Amino acid sequence: MKKLLVLFIMIFALSSTSCSVLNKEKEETEETSGQRSKSKRKKNKDRTEEEETGKMEETSETEETTEETTQETRVAQMQTISSTEAQAQQNTQIYTTMYVVNCNESITLRTSPSTKASEIRQIPLGAAVSYIETSENGFYKVSYMGDTGYALAQYLSTENVSNSANMLPYPILYVVNCRESITLRTSPSTKASAIRQIPLGAAVSYIEISENGFYKVSYMGDTGYALAQYLSTENVSNSANMLPYPILYVVNCRESITLRTSPSTKASAIRQIPLGAAVSYIETSENGFYKVSYMGDTGYALSQYLSSYESDEPPALGEEYIFRDGVVVNCKTSITLRESASTSAKEITQIPLDSLVIVYEKTGNGFYYVGYAEDGDLSSEDLLYGYVLEGYILLLERN
Repeated sequence: MKKLLVLFIMIFALSSTSCSVLNKEKEETEETSGQRSKSKRKKNKDRTEEEETGKMEETSETEETTEETTQETRVAQMQTISSTEAQAQQNTQIYTTMYVVNCNESITLRTSPSTKASEIRQIPLGAAVSYIETSENGFYKVSYMGDTGYALAQYLSTENVSNSANMLPYPILYVVNCRESITLRTSPSTKASAIRQIPLGAAVSYIEISENGFYKVSYMGDTGYALAQYLSTENVSNSANMLPYPILYVVNCRESITLRTSPSTKASAIRQIPLGAAVSYIETSENGFYKVSYMGDTGYALSQYLSSYESDEPPALGEEYIFRDGVVVNCKTSITLRESASTSAKEITQIPLDSLVIVYEKTGNGFYYVGYAEDGDLSSEDLLYGYVLEGYILLLERN
C-alpha cells in the first residue's frame, strides 16, 4: 500500500512536471509565434509605409512634372499669342477712311491712276474707302471691299456729305497747253500767290467761272484759281510738240470785247470777254484781228483791245506784236529788264548774255516788251515781264 502511494505520488509529480513543461513550451511557442507575427506585421507596416512613401514621391514627382509641363505649355502659348499679336500689329496698318462724294451714283475704281485705265469696279456714292496714298494725275490709291486701285481725288472726302441736298458732280478738266505744269493760285490773278503746281495732264474739278480768264478749280484737296486756257475737257497732254500759247489781256474797253466767228466786225458774236480777262493768243489774222481762245471758245478779237501786259492803258503808238523767241546779244555780261520802255525806268533784273527771252511787242521808242525766266524755262507761268532795248535782242527764226 505504501508502495502504491509512493508510485501514485511519483506519477502525479511526473504528470505535473510534464504539464508544466508542455505549458512552458506552449507559452514559448505562442510567444515565439506572437513575436513572429509582430515582426511580420512590422515588416508589412514598414513595407506599406515604404510603398506609400514611394507612391507619394512618385505622385509628387508626377505633380511637379505636370506642373512644369503646364507652365512650359502656358509660356509657349503666351509666346505664341505675343508673337501672333506682334505679327498682326506689324502687318496691320491703319488707313484713313474717306467717303465717295460729288457724284450722282458711283465712281470708278481703276487699275492705274488714269481715266483711261481699266475699271475694277464701281464704288457707290457715300461708300467708305481706305485711303492708302496719293498718286499721280489727281488720283488716290484706295481699297474698297477687298479691291485695291485708283480713284479720282475730287470724288473722295474725309467727310461723308453724300446726303447733302442738291449735290452735283463737278465736271473734270485736264491740264493742257503747257510743258510741265500750271499754277493754282489763291485768287483769279497772275499776281496772286501760288498754292501749288498742277502737272500737265492732271485732272481737276471745275467749280465755277471766275474773273480775268480764270476757273475756280479743286485739285488734290486744294481749291484755287487756274487760267482757263490751260484747262480742257479733253486730255490732250500727250500731243506732240505742244507749246503754251502766249497770254494776252483785254484792255482799252469799258466792260468787255466781242469774240467773233471770223475776223470781221460783221461776224457773229460767240461771247463777250470782260475787261482784264486773259486769253490765249493763237495767231495774227486779217483786218486787225487776233485769233484767240477764251474759256474753251476759239474765235477772233480786235487786236487793239488785247495786250500782253495787264493794264487799261492804251499801247504805245507804233506798237507791233511779234511773239517770237529772242536771244540777248551785243553786250558784255547782261542787259537790263525795266518796268517801262525808258532807260530811266526802274530795273527789274539783269538778263545775262545769250539768255533766251520771249519777245511779245515792239514799242515805238526802241524797246521790246519781253518775258524772261531766271531758270531758263520759258514755259513757266512765273516769267518776269518788262522792257529791254531792242538793239540787244536778236529775234530767232520761227520753226
